[in-house]
Amino acid sequence: ARRIPWRLLARYRDDDLRLEALLLGQAGLLGDTFQEELPRRWQAEHEHLARLHGLEPMPKATWKFARMRPLNLPTVRLAQYAALVRRSEGSLVRLLNEEGTDRLEQQLKVLPSAYWLDHHVPGRRSVPSPKPLGSQSAQRLIVNALVPAAFELGRSQGREALCDRALGWLEQLPAERNGELERWTSLG
Repeated sequence: ARRIPWRLLARYRDDDLRLEALLLGQAGLLGDTFQEELPRRWQAEHEHLARLHGLEPMPKATWKFARMRPLNLPTVRLAQYAALVRRSEGSLVRLLNEEGTDRLEQQLKVLPSAYWLDHHVPGRRSVPSPKPLGSQSAQRLIVNALVPAAFELGRSQGREALCDRALGWLEQLPAERNGELERWTSLG
């Protein structure tokens, strides 16, 4: 969030090339030499946008790619985020106005652009597979991003109803299931 002002995401939300170049480039994921045309275009576009807007990308070494499922790779998650920015029309307000988590989850379940159908990382083809954001990932986004954002926005603007909605989302969601919690549960 500190590397890309929200206004830039909103400005380029209707331009797949620029939006993905901005996200991948600022994440430091376009530094390789690519054989494919689209990643080369992303590189050129990111260089232009970085100069134009005075942006400094983060180091690629920040990201972890080892021992991850392909759908959880940072590149795939950024492509999904680009799709979410496109769907939300550059505004979080639409998401924050959803009452129930079922509708909110549906809003979050996005498919990245066509390039990602047969890629997990730029420049390397993979077996074709759709890469939708799943229910558990959508629920984690609600808990870890939307609830805090809605609650803080409601608190800072004196909108108690928005704070209540955020807390209501937490009540509607099932408890998270993961290995760490299961280990604690097994201990009694």
